[in-house]
Amino acid sequence: MKKYIFYILFLFLTFQTNAQQLTMYDLEGLEEIICSEVKSSLLSTGYQPSIVPHTYDVINHVLSLEVDPSQFYIKGAVQTGFIPFTSGLNEIYFDLSFNLTVDSVLFQNQSVSFTQLANDGLKIEFPYTLNISQYYEVSVFYQGVPPMPSVLGGFDTSSHQGIPVAWTLSQPYAAKYWWPCKQSLNDKIDSVEVIVKTPVAYRAGSNGVLVDETVSGTFRISHWKHRYPIPAYLVAFAVSNYDVQTYYINFSPTDSLLIMEYAYPEDMSFVLTESVKMNQMFPLFNDKFGIYPFMDEKYGHMQCEFGGGMEHTTMSSMGVYGYEIIAHELAHQWFGNTVTCKTWDDIWLNEGFATYLTGMVYEYNTPDLWWLVWKKNQVNNITSQPGGSVWVDDTTNIWRIFDGRLTYAKGAMVLHMLRMTLGDDDFFQGIYNYIHDPLLRFNYVSTADFKQHMEAASGMNLTYYFNDWIYGQGFPYYDIQWTQNPDLSLYFKLNQTPSHPSVSFFELPVPMQCWYAGNDTIFWLWNTQNGEEFTISFNHPVDSVVFNPFNDIVAKLSSLNNLDNQPETIFQLSPNPVGGGETIRLSWMPVCGVAQLACSDMHGKSYFNKELDLSVGQTAILVDELNAGVYLLRLQTGDKVVVRKFIKH
Repeated sequence: MKKYIFYILFLFLTFQTNAQQLTMYDLEGLEEIICSEVKSSLLSTGYQPSIVPHTYDVINHVLSLEVDPSQFYIKGAVQTGFIPFTSGLNEIYFDLSFNLTVDSVLFQNQSVSFTQLANDGLKIEFPYTLNISQYYEVSVFYQGVPPMPSVLGGFDTSSHQGIPVAWTLSQPYAAKYWWPCKQSLNDKIDSVEVIVKTPVAYRAGSNGVLVDETVSGTFRISHWKHRYPIPAYLVAFAVSNYDVQTYYINFSPTDSLLIMEYAYPEDMSFVLTESVKMNQMFPLFNDKFGIYPFMDEKYGHMQCEFGGGMEHTTMSSMGVYGYEIIAHELAHQWFGNTVTCKTWDDIWLNEGFATYLTGMVYEYNTPDLWWLVWKKNQVNNITSQPGGSVWVDDTTNIWRIFDGRLTYAKGAMVLHMLRMTLGDDDFFQGIYNYIHDPLLRFNYVSTADFKQHMEAASGMNLTYYFNDWIYGQGFPYYDIQWTQNPDLSLYFKLNQTPSHPSVSFFELPVPMQCWYAGNDTIFWLWNTQNGEEFTISFNHPVDSVVFNPFNDIVAKLSSLNNLDNQPETIFQLSPNPVGGGETIRLSWMPVCGVAQLACSDMHGKSYFNKELDLSVGQTAILVDELNAGVYLLRLQTGDKVVVRKFIKH
């Protein structure tokens, strides 16, 4: 889902700072996406886990619903086809809000006993023990006033220009607030039909293919069928006086996808203008991750009254329309809907992926503009606090599940840094294999499943990476020293301090941009230990060095020091270079106090360390015993350190 609330202001301010003249895209950011997903279950208190034992496999659901969007009320009959896989089964359970009243239950077309449970459950008792692996059907007839959506989500109503609108929004725990289901993440529904009866002035949008739409007296009946495995939280409908427009997006001379837009009449022109921008998104997603997974059905949007979007399979619910949110919901059709997180701890497999694919749309279409702004926004957001893991450590807290900084932004940048680590070929091949694995496709997945495919594609052991960036917290701070040697080679020394103690060291390729005569070259330094030194061949005098120039890693810079450019006023030394038999003379402005003077080579080997009387203002150093090479003099007074480089011939 899309959780978007506090991040939008941050993105807006960053956008104003970095691109005030640029208006091609809206860059609305994560908060518009996030708010609807959080809104579906605002309270972390009151959450109750599914009460359904995993004793049967749901094969299909047929939801027959009666909805008048002007009334906060729902009436329905839900037929469920299921197969037991445990012996001795003579009862089953559904998740269903205690607010809704069950009128009757039919099992194999016969009335059976049932009990509504105070913990939002429905217990159905059968007249005999069911056979393992045999198909059965049970129908639940119910009606009532669902829990108030402002508190619990699920079913909601509002209006636009005085016209009623109703919709559902179930992620993560609110499907039971409007229909009897099995909402645990352990059993995808093989197929679902949604039949909505409304007053004739309204239309209903839903998942899958519109099989039939008929008018009977003062009512309109819309019949939708979806023939792919789907979790309960992605089943949805919306009802209003929709204008319905359809068009096709062509993928090839023989492949085209039906697009359906269910929008308010007053907004349809704008919605179509935004919708057709998917022509800039499908080519990238189809190329990298395989053709749209639900080609024989459709893709579309149904307009609702909430501040974001929700990736209901084949028909996203939209509270706002913008370039980034359209891309995010579309990306979910691959990541979240085709492969779905097995637990809410791993929701980054839905949201981190959809967020990163949104960034990739910018990379694909505007690589020198919005892609750079997008990455900067993510890194600034992630590093605004020192801790927090991508893996969700408290799935009873809705705000923790849909944390924009961690689940979305950090989840996305973890993928980008993995791409920088593996290279494009292995990265995209691993993801393609992951989403097309026949054991995972249209099924539930875990971080371990994703890791296995990335390791197989790259040939690398990525345990360190997932431990640091998925399960660990924080990010690295870098203190970097650099200089250019007489042969023009470049020397770097990287010191790292993690922002959170859960990670002792982040192994990471670190990008350094070197500018020379108006040109630049980027070196990636594979940093595997603290204090690591690098010497890189180069052929040009370097003017300056920039750390992480395009925000390709999640990190902060504590210091970047050129060893050749320490302040001359602190102390001066001459001659430099110094030859055999010569003495280096140091001079400074005389002051009271003492200092420590140390000499080391570029690999950290120490040659002397002595105390200086700063009131003298000068001293001499004999360097006859030093071999030819490059050395560092380090003068420390209290917490102030000055480093100068000299060359011994």
